[in-house]
Amino acid sequence: MKNVILINASTNESRWLFDSVDQLIYRFDTLEQEGARLSEQNQAIFYELINEDSNADQQLDYNDEFIFALSRLDGSGYTEIISGYSDLITQAVNKQGNLLIVYRRQEQVFSALIDLRDFELLDKRALPKVGDQVSTR
Repeated sequence: MKNVILINASTNESRWLFDSVDQLIYRFDTLEQEGARLSEQNQAIFYELINEDSNADQQLDYNDEFIFALSRLDGSGYTEIISGYSDLITQAVNKQGNLLIVYRRQEQVFSALIDLRDFELLDKRALPKVGDQVSTR
């Protein structure tokens, strides 16, 4: 998918997420909190997309590096959070309404915590490999 049109269910206004079709949207979905409804200010859509031929094979596909982005349900506030990763391992909304994502970049696994009110990256760190000391900050 190259672009997506988002429609505000309250006003019936619509908007394209992007001004072009120069990217590849690999996956998108609404965020959900297990066992609870997200507050209106924390409701969001997450996107995994590719906008650069990072492996130089002349095509945008799942073999290129991904970008993780968020927007409001109507497409407003689109923000790219993490770029240059190869695999999104998991994502979950915690009880505070923040989004935790775990992803792989090359041979290293990272976790990131994102505030869903303003899409601010609160914390990002490399996860320890087996045998490494664990950070307890």
